[in-house]
Amino acid sequence: PCYSSILFAIETVVPLIDLGQRAYWTLQAGYPIHHLWLNLLTIIGWIASTIAVASLASVDRRHR
Repeated sequence: PCYSSILFAIETVVPLIDLGQRAYWTLQAGYPIHHLWLNLLTIIGWIASTIAVASLASVDRRHR
């Protein structure tokens, strides 16, 4: 598939969706800071996704 930087970023930061970009396109081994940055964004994405789901569950529970 064609590389899309927007889809790659969305797939990196929002871990709940799989758009096939990260599996198909990988970073070159010559830039370790990019791998560190990618892993950091993935961790931030997992934290943000967990907070979003917990917030939605809390709002849903209040309305019942």
